[in-house]
Formats: sequence, structure tokens, C-alpha cells
Amino acid sequence: MNCTFHENIHDEHLKLSDLKKGAIITLAYFAIELTTGYLTHSLAMIGDSIHMFADGLVLILTLGAYKLRSLSPRGSAVGYLSFGFRRLELLIIILNTTLVGMAIFWIIQESYLRLRFGHVDVIAWPVFLVGTLGFAVNLIVFRTLSHHSHEEEGIKSAIACALTDALSPIAVIIGSLAILINSRFFWFDTVAALTIAGMLIWSFRNTPRVILGMIMEAVPAEIDFEKVRASIKEIDGVDDVLDLHINKIGSGFVVVIGQVLIKNHALHDFYQNLIVSHLQKDFPELKKAHFTIETRCYQNPA
Repeated sequence: MNCTFHENIHDEHLKLSDLKKGAIITLAYFAIELTTGYLTHSLAMIGDSIHMFADGLVLILTLGAYKLRSLSPRGSAVGYLSFGFRRLELLIIILNTTLVGMAIFWIIQESYLRLRFGHVDVIAWPVFLVGTLGFAVNLIVFRTLSHHSHEEEGIKSAIACALTDALSPIAVIIGSLAILINSRFFWFDTVAALTIAGMLIWSFRNTPRVILGMIMEAVPAEIDFEKVRASIKEIDGVDDVLDLHINKIGSGFVVVIGQVLIKNHALHDFYQNLIVSHLQKDFPELKKAHFTIETRCYQNPA
């Protein structure tokens, strides 16, 4: 029984369009935020701009990776890719995590230096204005991408970043307001930067587990492997499940490969279709999975 992969063309076009919008908005605001942070000496704004750059870069790479899905897998530098370029998503998640980790390290290091070695004048009013703009911008990006929140891991990662980015300007706004009230509260900007670093750590707390799971080809967390195995064995005429693999090749792309022992050799094709329909009925999370089921008997007829 062979796997056939189908894509919903309309959904793919909508997804690519939303990713493009998100990338353009994010990178445009990154330029504004970085310039403002540099001119006003605001560590919080510079730190958040680094995060925005990482998000924009990841959105562009994710967009490129999805477009590569339509290319032939034959021309790969590493050989024929039996699942196409879907695994690029994993590399994007790793890159995103690495960039954000570097941003967190820089923010913490710079915060330590500012708190230890003295006063830095922060021009607060531009920071307040750009921070307020950033809150609106990130809500727009979050809303644009949230329509696909149940799908790709790459998009889920971008959504997590967009949500954190929507909260980060709140810290920037509070820090700038404190300085506007009293310039002696210059250290509020550093506290805001550390708050942003903490938000980043929190939003990426589960990402290493996702990366490790995809590398090790673990069964998706939402699927109970033993229940799937038991469900197959409950089918009348099935003696045993000899082999079963359930892997997530990419987001929304689960592959089920199995070898099942049946009693009647003449019903091979019937049982292949029966097992697939039975599993899709019992496990909604497998409705879009791609199945390769092999059936065997104790004895093949002579």
C-alpha cells in the first residue's frame, strides 16, 4: 500500500501569503526599532529589535522552505529526498532557537555591565512612541499567523515569537514611562531588557524537546502509540502487530508504517484498507496521516 502526498493548494497559497506579510511587517519594524534603540541608548529596545530580526529571518526562511516543497527531491546535494524538503522546517526551528539564544545571552551580558558600571542616559519619549507602535505591529503579525496555529511547527515557532514580541513592548513602554516620570529611574530600561530576556526563555522552553523529538523521530506527543497498536489488534482477523512506526516528518505530516499479521491470506488488500479506515476513525489525529501497511500470514499458500 503506497503513500500519496497531497497538498491543499488554496491553504498553501494563504499560508505563504500570510508568512510574506508577517516577514515584511516584522523586518520593517525591526529597522525602526534598532535605529531608535541605538539613538536613544535603550537596551530594552535594542534587545527587542534583535529578537524581531530573528523572527523576520525565520519567517523568510520558513516561506522559502514551504516553496521548496514543490521542487523535485532529486536535485538535493545530499541525495534523493524521499520526503522532499519538509525536514528543512527542523533546521529553521534550530536556527531560530540559536538566534534567540544569542540574543538572550547578549541582553543579559549588557544588562550586567550597565547595572554594575553606571548610569546610561536613555531618551525615553521616542522609546515610548516606538514601543507603543511595536505593540500594535506585533498584534497584527500574531493575528495574521494565528490562523495557522494548528499546523506547521515552523509557524508555531513564529507565532510564539510574535506573541512574545507583542508582550515585549509592554516592558519597553513601562520602562520608558518610568524614565519620563523621573530620569533617576534610568535602570528601569535595563530591567525591561531583562524582562524581555525572561519572556524569550519562557516562550522557547519547550522548543528543545520539539527539536529532539523530530531528530529522534519520536511518536508525536498527541498520539498514544500503545493505544494505536492495541486498536489494530482489536480488528477481527488480525493476529498481531509485527512492526509499527509513527513519525512526524514535518508539521501536519505524520507517517504510519506497519506490518500486521492476519489470518486469511486472500484478504490482504481488504485488511490494508480496513486498518487505515479503522485507525482514522478511532484517532482523529491520524485522519491526515499517510499510511504504508503491509500484511502477512503465518503461512503463505503454495
